[in-house]
Amino acid sequence: MSIETIYFKESIAEQTIRNLHEKDLLIPFFGAGFTKGSASNRATVPDANKMIESIKRIAMQNNKKLDEYEDISSINDLKTAYQVLLDEEYVENIKRRTFLENSFSNVRIEFEKKKLLKKGWKRIYTFNIDDGIEKTNLGYQVICPFRDVSMEFIEGNKCLMKIHGDITEYLKYNDTSIIFSWLEYAKSIEDNKAMVNILMADAKNSSLLFIGCSLDKEIDLMLVAAKHRFENSIFLMKGQPNLSNRKNLETYGIKKVIWFDEYEEIYKWLNMVISDEVTNEKHETINIEAIKGTRESTIKYISNGGPVIRGKNEITLNDSNTKRDIIDDIRKSLSNYNIIIIEGRRFSGKTTLAVDIYQTFSEYRSYIYHNNMICNADNLESDIKGTGKLFIVDTDTIHNSRLEKIFKNISKENKLIIFSKSININSLINTLEKSQTTYFSFLLSDKLSKSETETVNKSLDNIGVMHYSNNKNLLDNAWGFCREYEQEIGGQKLFNTEIDSTLFKVLLLLQNKDYIDENIIRSACNEKYLSIDAIVEASGVVLEKTIQGNTAYISCNAKTWSISALESKSRTLEKKAELISDCIQSLVENGYTETADDLIRFSKLNEIFGGMSHGASSLIRLVHLNIRPTFSKSSHYWLQKSKCELIAGKTAEDINSGILDAKKVINDNKEKKNRTYYSAILVLAQLKGKEFVVTNNNHSLIEMLDLYLESLENRANNIGYIEKVKQKFKERKSDIYKSISALKDGKAGVLSLTRIDDIDYLISNFSN
Repeated sequence: MSIETIYFKESIAEQTIRNLHEKDLLIPFFGAGFTKGSASNRATVPDANKMIESIKRIAMQNNKKLDEYEDISSINDLKTAYQVLLDEEYVENIKRRTFLENSFSNVRIEFEKKKLLKKGWKRIYTFNIDDGIEKTNLGYQVICPFRDVSMEFIEGNKCLMKIHGDITEYLKYNDTSIIFSWLEYAKSIEDNKAMVNILMADAKNSSLLFIGCSLDKEIDLMLVAAKHRFENSIFLMKGQPNLSNRKNLETYGIKKVIWFDEYEEIYKWLNMVISDEVTNEKHETINIEAIKGTRESTIKYISNGGPVIRGKNEITLNDSNTKRDIIDDIRKSLSNYNIIIIEGRRFSGKTTLAVDIYQTFSEYRSYIYHNNMICNADNLESDIKGTGKLFIVDTDTIHNSRLEKIFKNISKENKLIIFSKSININSLINTLEKSQTTYFSFLLSDKLSKSETETVNKSLDNIGVMHYSNNKNLLDNAWGFCREYEQEIGGQKLFNTEIDSTLFKVLLLLQNKDYIDENIIRSACNEKYLSIDAIVEASGVVLEKTIQGNTAYISCNAKTWSISALESKSRTLEKKAELISDCIQSLVENGYTETADDLIRFSKLNEIFGGMSHGASSLIRLVHLNIRPTFSKSSHYWLQKSKCELIAGKTAEDINSGILDAKKVINDNKEKKNRTYYSAILVLAQLKGKEFVVTNNNHSLIEMLDLYLESLENRANNIGYIEKVKQKFKERKSDIYKSISALKDGKAGVLSLTRIDDIDYLISNFSN
């Protein structure tokens, strides 16, 4: 893990602390160094070494066993010294209490430290048991371990969280402990879950500022770090961290260190940096709420497409969100570039990433303009000249004509991250290049990576919710949740798009190709002046427009949803067939015959509509019937009709219809002997086999044999299809296997005996 080390005189150190404090994200965590050496009841607050020596002295004075003097004097770690202090065999209770009272009560801390305590912190943490912080009269509620306290109380009050206990409580109540031993650590964690939980929440959502801490095997923090690393926190220390320091900080996940030449500089510097400045009121204050990821809330959150934005400044997130891999690269790039461009499709997680950057890039004073806001370009043009600010802007919130001026005026000390839909990226880059501005760009995938998916699924496992698939994009995953948890959701807005006849035809075309151009769309809909933008707008988030050259293209962001939309029960079978037929015939009329030929294929229509409750065969038969006037001269059409009955035919009448269609193709192409001819030969062979299985008419078997043999003799014309037939033969339940086995078993009567060699040849070929 890489740890960022910053010298306190660097400007980024000041920017980081000030920005976090202004956002109310900074929470101090004071260690022993904070009160070390301060005057106490009858002494001064000891440091670790002084504490060890004092405990050893008391223990040796009280101990009658001379042979243990050497053992006691050799103690050099605080935890062992504490265990001796707590053992009445070595230190009597009255002496222990007197020693602790003299050392840790009535502590008077210095001016700079008092000043730092009065910065309006919403919460303060400390490992210290002394009363120095309370004596400053800040009005904080003292929260001690071993005392029951609710999360509601902590969240509703300004609290001083005393992790290891409190000297006042210890002296006042006989049942109060101070956490000195490993056993007391464990008991504290078990008894005071609210304190651990609030610390865990602060580790995740805020930035803890460790001051005067050694973080030497702090079990409480290790427990928290196991679930939520202290990645947002900052460690202040004297001198640059050495290898041992770094490894210790890595235990907790701390990634940032600000170092000083002397300890005393820490408090003066913090008091200078953390002033009473008010955040610039020209900008909207964004309130971000991270809701607990229960099963119900997470299902609704994912099904409705992620962050909930209310008005201009209320954003609700779910803690099932995962940090995108790209975010670390964005942070690194900001050190070299003032402007970062992030391109993404309409539903690729741009808003979630923007909010994540706003929350976690604590080294900047951040402002966000999301897609529910209109950016005040005048304010932005003015503020972009300042220092230490990060502006996160969705291009939908600001007119392109204002961007060039903003690009030219941006201060070297400020940063700008622009989120852009793919459709707008060319225009944005042209504006950047026109302003002669350097920038760095990222493409945000609409699919989660493998590691991102694993992180999300780990969260979903904890609440018993189905997994994300990294093979599907975010929108298809959202649709999967909608479909699976329809009753639990009780309604969603993301996929409530009304499928009119135009959108139906567009979605149909998109099942055949990933991108379709505007000319094909207008031809399929038979509307010369059809607005592509209007189609995209009507689709909600489902369709995406891109520009290549001078041509507009549409793609689909939710393939699985689009198939479901095409299969929608809101239309009758006849209406669906009519729309499909109109689309295909309009394509032919406007010269797009290849696209039309693709759409009349039985395999394509079955792939799209095969999920309907009544199956696709009835629909496909209706489509083939409707388009006959247009395609009656096309052998491809009659071949697809015969394939329909081969796959879907169930009665003798169905199969006979398919046989007649295949024979027409064969006879019409007999002289050409083209690929269509041999395709029809192989289809007819299978239909004859199916005829035997359905009707038990053994006259079909010899004709079937001859057709298969002709296909094998000319396999170069149809090798792919022959391989598929061979695979079906190996499936012993298939009609192909049943009919050929019947031929082998002599079901064709005496004719079988005369064709034994041919039958063996056929079986040998299909078996290999």
